[in-house]
Amino acid sequence: MMRSPRAAPVTPAKSGVQGYGDERHSLGPGFRRDDDKKQRRNAALFLFAAAATLLLCAAPAEIFAAPRKKARKAAESGAGEAAEFARYAKRVKELSRSHQRVQLDEKPVLEILQLNGVLGSAAERTGTGTGFRPFQVRVYSGLYRWPLRAGIVSSEFGRRWGRRHEGLDLAADAGVPVLAAAAGTVLYAGGGLRGYGNVVILRHDQKTTTLYAHNQALLVQPGQHVAAGEQIATLGSTGHSTGPHVHFEYRVRNRAVDPRKKLIANRYWRKA
Repeated sequence: MMRSPRAAPVTPAKSGVQGYGDERHSLGPGFRRDDDKKQRRNAALFLFAAAATLLLCAAPAEIFAAPRKKARKAAESGAGEAAEFARYAKRVKELSRSHQRVQLDEKPVLEILQLNGVLGSAAERTGTGTGFRPFQVRVYSGLYRWPLRAGIVSSEFGRRWGRRHEGLDLAADAGVPVLAAAAGTVLYAGGGLRGYGNVVILRHDQKTTTLYAHNQALLVQPGQHVAAGEQIATLGSTGHSTGPHVHFEYRVRNRAVDPRKKLIANRYWRKA
């Protein structure tokens, strides 16, 4: 019996792909370039994340202190207003006597508004032009705040002593800050308007003004720009006044409007 020849062992052929390095080599240089780009991108992302982490760890105060400070200041301001109003609320009877002693004549105020182009003209109403340069703010769309932090409304807008009272009388302690109700430009600051005492008139847009009368001291000059809430005077009792208060007016052109329709809601204000 003949013995069959032994079969030779079969050695598998090398595929040339035996690992990541060999595979990359076998797929050519294009694959290596793509892989290098991916590695560089990952490295850049890692460095960016590391830098951001270091920044947050190195300067947390500079990044997070401002919001915390603003929130703390707002809380302190609110608490201060509440305490101030509580003090005034105990003196309602006393403060209710602080208002204008006689009705004021608005003619000198209207003359100032006319000289500054606030009242417009017949030429403007007919579209033929005016002699005045347009005010830089055509229409003010912001909010109007109360001109004192706290106090008592000692006299409302409307009929009083047989004539119309053109504003609100807001009574408080002499010397407290009088604040701009909104951003604007000072049209007038002085004591030359009969009965108004030391008065400030602010212009907020082409047609709108606010007036602050009977001040103790004025802290602004004509032509000066002021921000909303900026102090413009200290509360006083100059002119025709029976006690410390600010007579506050809001006007559109020559027409006085009830300030309560424009001022933001404030639970600390009440009528005496």
